[in-house]
Amino acid sequence: MRGEARRYGSQAALYVKGILSIAWFYGYAQFKRNIFWSLHYVIAPLAFFFFIHLYGRGAGTPFAVAGGFIAVTLAASISMETEAAFNRIVLKLQDVYVASPVSPLTYVLGLALANMISAIPGVVIFLVLASLFLSIGLFFMLTLAAVTTSIWLTFSSLGFLLSTLARDVKDLWTWTPIISAALSVLPPVFYPLELLPGYLGWIVYAIPPATAARVLQGSLGAVSLGFTEALYLWAALLIQSSISVALLLRSIRWRLN
Repeated sequence: MRGEARRYGSQAALYVKGILSIAWFYGYAQFKRNIFWSLHYVIAPLAFFFFIHLYGRGAGTPFAVAGGFIAVTLAASISMETEAAFNRIVLKLQDVYVASPVSPLTYVLGLALANMISAIPGVVIFLVLASLFLSIGLFFMLTLAAVTTSIWLTFSSLGFLLSTLARDVKDLWTWTPIISAALSVLPPVFYPLELLPGYLGWIVYAIPPATAARVLQGSLGAVSLGFTEALYLWAALLIQSSISVALLLRSIRWRLN
């Protein structure tokens, strides 16, 4: 029993080391070399924040803050499509990982973690804005950690799945900005669900950024969430991320092995 426990422990340590090594190479090393390369994720959300904050005279600030967190996390996560496709098509690095002891899941998690590192400046900026203009506490911080993790899992998985469809260098930068902009602006991410017609209420449960934004808006006190609605929202986030990860696990076994 002890021998098996040690073996499993050493394997787990090897997986973690592989994930952190890939994250360090693709995320931390670039971040340390030039911190400004990751700021492009926060430019559009900041523009929305200042517009909503100024013209909403403070009433829209909680929605702008919640939307900013979601938009930054979404943009960084979906950029997995560009990173993974660039490694496979241009650098041919994915073939190296396939031939190495690194497992497909280790490779994908390492890239996903690297992309999340690039979201740190944007998240920090919106944390500063939230502390300046709003009253935030432990409940909000825990909620923020949970919903951003859900968005990270969902769209990192989606980004990698999209990367497998790219066949040319010209395809690399096609989908990421479109998906990021469409899912950050059109659904109720920077504005309350109540502004939409009643028959579109299902959007908040079907589109992950809208679901996450609604939860954050509730934690900031911008909207009042009943127990049933909050339960449905958390269940929707769990289902969305679970489906995305399940599709990813099914795909990487076939695509990489």
